[in-house]
Amino acid sequence: MKRISYLFFCFLLFHGTAFAFKFIPMTATFALTGRDASKLFELENDSNEKIAVRLSMSKRLMDEEGKETQPEVEDDFLIQPFQIVMDPFQKKAVRVTWMKGENFKDELAYRLIAEQLPIDMSDKGDKNKRQANIKVLLRYVAAVYVDPGTTQSNIIVAKQAFDPAKKKLIITVNNSGNKHQILKNLKVKIKNGDLSKPDDEITLDTAALAGFIGENILAQSTRKFEIAVPSQIKKINSNFTVTIDFDKN
Repeated sequence: MKRISYLFFCFLLFHGTAFAFKFIPMTATFALTGRDASKLFELENDSNEKIAVRLSMSKRLMDEEGKETQPEVEDDFLIQPFQIVMDPFQKKAVRVTWMKGENFKDELAYRLIAEQLPIDMSDKGDKNKRQANIKVLLRYVAAVYVDPGTTQSNIIVAKQAFDPAKKKLIITVNNSGNKHQILKNLKVKIKNGDLSKPDDEITLDTAALAGFIGENILAQSTRKFEIAVPSQIKKINSNFTVTIDFDKN
């Protein structure tokens, strides 16, 4: 299972040259109204070349397997400016403002995307073809949330199963709350259903939780995780149970 991280870079070479810029912050939470309904983000060109940056906002959707899709949205936020040309070592601020009002009860998750584009784009030829051929030199993807102010997560283990073909435990986690939850400092305990044994309950070590620990469970969403059967468990009983503990946001 691939882990979706809060920050990732996409480097592509263009005419043999790749420049660089910085973008902060990488996580921001907006209120529905008031001062915190608008946030400033900072761009810094830390190269000695002029660069062009384009900003856009997308919804953040995630399926049970952790695959993220990012359909672009245009009216939820106002980004000023959304296209910037920056001189060498120049810093510029971008203001992002929530525009959809107050009628929400659940926290909403978005991605703010900052992409460095080639600065020399010819005006010749078909416009749609030119846009399709634009190469992104560097890409930042920030986590953005809109919080109505009375939110909390509610994480439970909704289901556990054993896949004999993969020899893995399948753990389904549900967040019925209205706020995202990162599984920080996650601890997982497995009870194998045989109470006659003193070592019936096993706490998994951190290495066994790769792809599970630190994952983000968005509001009103479900995630499914696979972990290898611990070596201490010689046989999985059909009535085994899983409990989890973590630091709440």
